[in-house]
Amino acid sequence: MKSLILILAVITVFSYSASAHSAGAWYVGKVKRVALLASDGSFIVTLKNTALDDCQHKYAYFSGSSLGDGRLKNAYAMALTSLTAGLNMGIVIDKARNGPGGKCNAYGMTADLRAN
Repeated sequence: MKSLILILAVITVFSYSASAHSAGAWYVGKVKRVALLASDGSFIVTLKNTALDDCQHKYAYFSGSSLGDGRLKNAYAMALTSLTAGLNMGIVIDKARNGPGGKCNAYGMTADLRAN
């Protein structure tokens, strides 16, 4: 388990560059649900707190068009790990780049790897 968490921590370092996305904000909480949306690997995440309440359906949307295929797979693995391990997950959402209706597209993410 420690090896998996270490690997995910390394992946996180490469999953988001703050300089590439200037107006993104962090939405942090324990993962409540992870659900696949389509065969392309896109998925949604909901959090147990109210951090995503102003997003369409209270979802953070993860897609290849926002993250790229490699980062999308990494994000899915990290979301599932956060869900099963009870870790907080931080999701970067840039509301200025969102689609209509308050859809919150994720542009980066990390898991809180500290022990609870």
